[in-house]
Parts: sequence; structure tokens; C-alpha cells
Amino acid sequence: MSIALDSELERYLGLLGILGKSPYLQAGELQRFYEEAKRVRADQLIWVNIILTDRKGQELMNLDSPVGAGVPRTPIGLATLSAVVRSGQPAVSPLFKDNFDGSYAMAIMVPLKQQKTVAYVLAAVIPQSTWLSFILRYPVPPDATMTLLDQQGIIIARTLNNEQWVGRRPAPALYERFRKTPEEAYQSVGPEGQRLYSAHSRSNISGWTVATGVPKEKIEQTLRGSTVAMAAGALATVLLAVGLAVLFGRRIAQPVSGLARSASALPTGAPIETESTNVVVEVSEVTRAIRKAGEQLEARESALRASEERFRHVANMMPGVVWTAAPDGTITFANDRWYAYTGLAPAQNARDWPRLVLHPDDYETCAEQWTKSLREGKEYEIEVRNRRYDGEYRWWLTRAIPVKDPGAHVLMWYGFSTDIHDIKQSKEALRQSEEKLRQQAHELEQQLIASGRLVSLGEITASMAHEFNNPLGIVMGFAQDLLSETDPSSPQYQSLKIIDEETKRCQRIIQELLEFARPRSTELTLTDIKETVGKTLNLITNHLYKQKIEAATLVDENLPKISADPQQLEQVLVNLYLNAIGAMPEGGKLIVEANTEPVDGTDRMVVITVADTGFGIEKNDLPKIFQPFFTAKKGRGLGLGLPICQRIVKNHGGRIDVESQPGHGTTFKLYLPVN
Repeated sequence: MSIALDSELERYLGLLGILGKSPYLQAGELQRFYEEAKRVRADQLIWVNIILTDRKGQELMNLDSPVGAGVPRTPIGLATLSAVVRSGQPAVSPLFKDNFDGSYAMAIMVPLKQQKTVAYVLAAVIPQSTWLSFILRYPVPPDATMTLLDQQGIIIARTLNNEQWVGRRPAPALYERFRKTPEEAYQSVGPEGQRLYSAHSRSNISGWTVATGVPKEKIEQTLRGSTVAMAAGALATVLLAVGLAVLFGRRIAQPVSGLARSASALPTGAPIETESTNVVVEVSEVTRAIRKAGEQLEARESALRASEERFRHVANMMPGVVWTAAPDGTITFANDRWYAYTGLAPAQNARDWPRLVLHPDDYETCAEQWTKSLREGKEYEIEVRNRRYDGEYRWWLTRAIPVKDPGAHVLMWYGFSTDIHDIKQSKEALRQSEEKLRQQAHELEQQLIASGRLVSLGEITASMAHEFNNPLGIVMGFAQDLLSETDPSSPQYQSLKIIDEETKRCQRIIQELLEFARPRSTELTLTDIKETVGKTLNLITNHLYKQKIEAATLVDENLPKISADPQQLEQVLVNLYLNAIGAMPEGGKLIVEANTEPVDGTDRMVVITVADTGFGIEKNDLPKIFQPFFTAKKGRGLGLGLPICQRIVKNHGGRIDVESQPGHGTTFKLYLPVN
């Protein structure tokens, strides 16, 4: 009967799936899809309504209302719709009451995907009367009762007293058996009090259950009737056998009934009837076999329970999380550590743990890999963040291996999960420490190279500075005398001017070498940054005018005074200004800002920004600009200006950062401590 039910449901789901592929729906034309759905409903007489919802359960279309009207809320239930969205598989709903007339109905549902993600759920509503007609189509013995239950054990249809029992639970015996096993035969008591031989079987597609009950008295009467008929035949042929036939009839009827009771008790674990001394040999042997099978079954069940108890005890002693899962991935067991960590109840854990525990960024990856392992039957391993009961996410390493039968079919999964958060953090800290050490080693190497250069440079500069300065001073003096005596219109005037400028440049180079090789000590005093910025900008006013450069300043009026060497700070700013002017030969804008801000979670610092709109610094040159003797200005300077600036700022307990985009300009930021 359950096979016939599955066949019926598969046909309905197939038809609904075809409707879901409508090009009107794919194009988002709900009005035209609405008309198409109405035509399909007219063909399928048992479909009373067709409903379309989005992935959140919000109705987009309902054939009971025009498109665009106030659509009534679907009676199907958000939990049922959400399950279809999560699984991405067709499903059948439990029994529910219609919102309009209060009649009982159910729905078949198919998920509709767009770009591999469920976008809609399409449902067809089928009335309860359809399923009563369905079970009445199948012949059953007289006085027998057939019942159809939904996934929650609620009666959908019943051949006996249907109106009285629809929407209610069945008799206690059937309800308890339904909850325990998908398929079983047993003795029970019906809702009307009749004693029955019962059996039920569950549908694979819908999760519904078909149950049949036959009066116990009817079966036993039939057995006894067969015995009497056999005795009457014997009486017709040989009158003498009447007594014997009656005797054997009595001896057979009672043992057969006993066998039926024993067979029914076997799967339930109930006591098996004792063997009678006056039964026929065959019945006696069958009784002994049933009793032995019952004893063996009870022993195996007892051993299994003991084994499961030992497994639970060992699993709860493990330092990590031990868990098992069914072949479809449903969690069947997790030890106490998992529930203590997550705060979940076992009922929540079976299906909802990914949604409740996994970090949102890890959910999709975890689902994909777990689904792949379930499909291929291969080992599973992943690192994910799981939510603790207090809301904190921690890193876990999870592994699972499949247990297979000789045919390579997965029977179950064994899994183990370990909290690796502290290990992962230690690795990250170690990685950062290694990176920092490499950076420091590189800086030290550069410093050693620079130190070697400085030793040589200091010796050369100290011995030669005096020798260079004296002749340069004489040359500069004669050049300036000649300039003052020469008419600017004279051809010699420009030559004398070049001599004067070049001697001054040579003097500056020697001064830079001396300053870099033998830096003077820093003399800290309380310094007004606003005053320093204004003073240094005044020093370069002529340069700005000649280069057609606009200067813009934005200095916080409430800047605190800081401990600094004013002369060294002015030297740094003028150097940065002149570099910026040199980067804007065709004119541009020089922007100088000063304010305070917290830096890297420390105390507030004064930040001085010097930005230009010049040609910028090439990406490959940017890491090298603070290295001594490196210069991107070929043929101009020794490349000591920025290293001197960096050293001065470091001596003040600060730092200097730079950002640049070729063709768009460069920005230097000086960070100086307030205290």
C-alpha cells in the first residue's frame, strides 16, 4: 500500500515540477504564470489551490486571490517551507486546516532553483477527501480498517468513522508503534475498543504511514473454521474419523492461535507462551523455535544495549566531541561535551545544528564538503568556527569516516571534533612573530650596510669637508662679486649665475654629508606645531610662487604643544616641502594639515600631513625611499634627505609614513607623540 502511495505522490510531484519550469515564472511574469497555473488546476481536479512563495515563505501567488491583491498567508506553515528550502528536495506537508473553510488538506511542494539556489517553493493543495478515496480504492477484508497518518502521526483518512477521527491521533498502540519503527506487525486495540492484528508501513517519499487493522476474533475464527471444515470432510468419507477429526481440530486450533500470539510477541519482546504438552509435534517444534529465536533476540538486544552504554561511557570520557550520523547525514549521537559547548538540546542538534552553531561565513563550505562526502562515501575533514553557548565562535577541526557493508554501502558515520582555537591562534601569533623577525632582520641588514657606508663616509667627510669648504667659499665670493658688477643683460651674467648656484649646491651636499655622518643631538623644548608649520611655509613662499604652486593649510586650532627640537622639525618639513615642489614642475597644490588622533590604540599623537599633486613615486621605488643614498631623481642629490627626516622623527619617538600613486601625487604623514 505504501508503494502505491509513493507512486501516486511521485506523479503529482512530477506534474508540479513541470509547472515550476514555466518560462513565465523564469521571466518573472507572475500574471501569465497565474493564468497558466489556473489551467493546470482545472486539469488536475483534485488540486484545490496552487501557491507560490519565496524562500522566506512570503506568498507571491495564490489561486484563491488575484495577482497583486492582498494574498492570504499560506496555511502550509513556515517550518515546512523552510525545510524544503534547506534541503532543496520535493516534500509532502503534514495535514493542516484550510484558512477559508476550515477543511482539512495537505500540500505537495517542489523547490524551484535559480543559479543553484532555491528561489521559490511551488505547492499544490490537495483536500483530505482525496486520500480517503485513495485508501477506499484498495480492497481490504470485511471488518478490517485502513488508516493513513501524516509525518506527525495525525490521521489523514480512515475507512472506519472517517469524519470522527480525521485530524486526531490514532489509538495509543498504533501511535506508539508509529513513533518507534517505520514498519511493523503487532497486536493492538483500535479507537473503538476492538482488538486487532495490525501492521503499518511508512512511505519513503512523504513520510506518511499506512496502517491496517483486522479484528483478532475474525482471524482466529477463520482458523477455527478451517479446522471444522477439514473435520466435516473427513466425516463425509469415513464416519469413524469424526471423533479423531474433532480431537485433532481442537488440538490444532488452540496451538495455532498460540503460535500467532507468540509470533506477534517476538518483535516486541513480550513473553512467549509456554509449550503445551498435548500439541502436535510440528506445532511444538515451531513453538520451541520461536521461543529460542525470542531468547536469542533478547540476548542480542541486551548485548547491544550494553555495547551502546559502553560506547556512550567511553565517548563521554573523550577530550573532544564524538558523534555518529546516519547514511543521509542526520546526527544520531553526540557526546555530552558537544551539548555542554553548544547549549543545544538533542532534538535541536539532529537537523538544525549547522544553522544554530556554524559561523555564517563557514556554513556554505561546510555544507558543500559534507554533502560531497555523503554522496561519494569518502572521509570528511574540515576546519570551521562553531558558536559556543555564550555566543563566542571558536575554531574546530572535524573528521568523519564512513562504516560500510561488504557491498561498499555506507551504514553509518563516526566523527570526532576537536577545539583547535588556541592552537590556531598560537600558529597565527607565531607566523606574525616570524614575519616581524624577518622584517627586523632585513632592517638590521640595511642598517649594517648603511653603518658601513657611514663609517667610510664619516671618515672621508671629516677629512675633506674643510678642504672643500674653503675653495668653495672663495669661488662663491668671487662669483657674487662678479655678479654684482655685471649688467644682467650681459651674456656673462647667466654664466656667473650658474657658477654661483652650483657652488651653493655643492655646499649643501657637503652639509648633508656632514649632518648624516655626524648628526647633532636632539634638544627637546615645548614646541608649537601651528607656529612651526607657518614659519616653514613662509621660508618656501618664493619657491611656491616661481613654480606656480598653490599652498593650502588646515591646522587644528587646539593642537597641544609637544616636546620637540624646533630646528630639526623645521628641517624635516622644509625638506618634505622642497621634495613636493620638485615633484610639481608644471605647478600644482601643496596641502599641509595638522591634527591629533589616536594611533594603534595608544595615546593620541600629533599627525602632520604633507601632500602634493605631483608625479608621485613608482611602486617599486616606494619601499626604498628611506634607504641612504637611494634617489629616484637621477643626477640630483645624494638620496640623504628622507633618511635624515626619518631619523629625526624616530629620535622624537614618532614615525613617518608615505603613500603615493604615480601620476596622482604623494602624501607623507609624521606621527609625533603628544607626551
